[in-house]
Amino acid sequence: MSSVAYSLDPLTADEVAATSAILFRDKGLSKSVRFMNVELCEPAILRTDPLADVDRETFVVLRDRAAGTTIEAVVSLTRDRVVSWREIPNAQPGFSRD
Repeated sequence: MSSVAYSLDPLTADEVAATSAILFRDKGLSKSVRFMNVELCEPAILRTDPLADVDRETFVVLRDRAAGTTIEAVVSLTRDRVVSWREIPNAQPGFSRD
C-alpha cells in the first residue's frame, strides 16, 4: 500500500487488489474460487477507542465452486498475511454472475 489509511477509511482499489494477492499467495486459490465480498473489517476496539492503533484488515467471503465450499477469511493489510480462514459448512453466499 502506498499511503497509510485511517482504520475506518473505505477500502481503496489497491487494498482490494492487495487482499486478493495475499489470498492467492498464502492460500494458493484455484481458478474455481470466486470472491463474493471484500469489505473493511472493523475492529471492535474502535468502538471504545476510536484512535487506537490497529491493523488495517479486510473481511472476505469466497466460494469455491469446484469444492462446493464457502469460506470466510480475514486478511491483514498491515501485516501482509491471512489472519483467519474458516470454511462454513452448508452455507451458500449471495448470487454472483461470472
